[in-house]
Amino acid sequence: MRPFDYFSESLESLSKHRMRALLTMLGIIVGVLTVMVTLGIGAGSRLAIENQIASLGANLVAVNSGPPPSVGRQPVPLYLTDARAILEHCPSVVEVAPQQETRLAVSFASNQLASNFVMGVTSSYARVRLAELEKGRFVSDSDDVTAAKVAILGASVERYLFQDQDPVGKRVLISGVDFEVVGTLRSKGNSPGLGPGMSTDDHIFVPLSALQKRLLGATDLRLIAITAEDPKQIPAVVQQVKHLLDACHPGNSFEIKTQLELLQTSDSVSSVVTILLTALAAVSLFVGGIGIMNIMLVAVSERTREIVIRRAVGARQGSILAQFLMESSILSLAGGLIGVIAGTTLSLLAGRIVGWHVPVLPTGVAQALISSLLVGIASGIYPARRAARLNLVDALRFE
Repeated sequence: MRPFDYFSESLESLSKHRMRALLTMLGIIVGVLTVMVTLGIGAGSRLAIENQIASLGANLVAVNSGPPPSVGRQPVPLYLTDARAILEHCPSVVEVAPQQETRLAVSFASNQLASNFVMGVTSSYARVRLAELEKGRFVSDSDDVTAAKVAILGASVERYLFQDQDPVGKRVLISGVDFEVVGTLRSKGNSPGLGPGMSTDDHIFVPLSALQKRLLGATDLRLIAITAEDPKQIPAVVQQVKHLLDACHPGNSFEIKTQLELLQTSDSVSSVVTILLTALAAVSLFVGGIGIMNIMLVAVSERTREIVIRRAVGARQGSILAQFLMESSILSLAGGLIGVIAGTTLSLLAGRIVGWHVPVLPTGVAQALISSLLVGIASGIYPARRAARLNLVDALRFE
C-alpha cells in the first residue's frame, strides 16, 4: 500500500466512530491549548514588562535611602548634597533626579483624596524618568528655588478630582496648603518603578523644596534617580555611586537598583510560572496519549476479523503496523490542530483581558504540533505492534 492508501483507510476507519475519536482527542486538545496559551502569555508578559521598564528610562539607576528594611534598622537618609556629589564626581552619570515622597490629603472643591502620593521633584525628574506632559508644564528650576506652590497631577488624580474639567490654573489643597495646578501628565499605567508607589498616574508632583519646607519640614530624600550615559555603563555607575556614598556616609549602606535587576526578577518569576504551566501541559498530553492508546487497543480487539482477513490475503505485518500507527497519528495531529486553533483564540482573548499583546509564536505552534504528533506515534506503537503480531489461529478461535 502507498502512504496515501494508509491515510485514506485510517480516515475511513476513524469516521465510523466520530464521537469516540473526538473524545479521544480531548486530552491532546487540552494539552496543546495549554502549551499555546502558556507560551503566548509568557512572551506577552515579558514584552509588556520590557516596555514598561523602557518607559521609565533604559539607563536608569535608583539609590534608595538605606539600609534595606529587612536589616531592621532605621533607614539612613539621603540629602541634596549627595545628589550634587553624584553628578559632580561620577563621570558615567549624565543627570540626577532627587525626590521625596509622602502621603497627604488632597482635595479640590468637594472631591477629596484622604491619603494620596505627593512627590517632591526637581525639573530633572521629567527627563530622567521620561515623564510626558498632557497639559501645561512641569516643575521648573525657578519653582524649586522659590519653593513655589505649584502642582502637576497624574492622570488618575486628575480624573478623580476634576472629572471633565480642565485642571490647569485651578487650585488644590494639599494637607491644607493651597497649590496651583500648572500641568498634568500623560497616563503610563501600572509600572515596575524603582521608587515607592506603583504608578505615576496616582501621584501629585510638587517642587522638592516646596514639599520639604511647606509640607514636611524636613530636608532628607527618599530616592535619587540617576541616568547613566549608556546602558553598558550601568555597572560602572553602580560602583562609582557606591564608593562615593561609602565615603560620604561611612559605615552605612544604601540600596541601589537598576532596570536590569527588575528585568531579571520578572524573568525569574515568568520562568517559574512557564515551567509550572508547561508541566501541566505535559500531564495533559500524557493523559491524552494514554487515551489514544486505550482506544487503539479497543480498536484492535474490535477489528480482529478485519486483521485476520487482511493477513490471510497477503498483508504483511509492516502494513498492519503502519495502518494503526497512521490512525493514532491522525488522532493526535487532528487534536493538535484543534488545540492550536483554540489556543490562538484563547491567547487573543487573554490579551484583551490582561491588557497585553499576547503573541501567537510560530515556535509555539510548531512545538505544539510536533509534541502532539510524537505523543500519537508513541501511544500507537504498542497497539500497532499487538495488531501486527496477532496470532491468526488464536484470533480465529477468539472470533
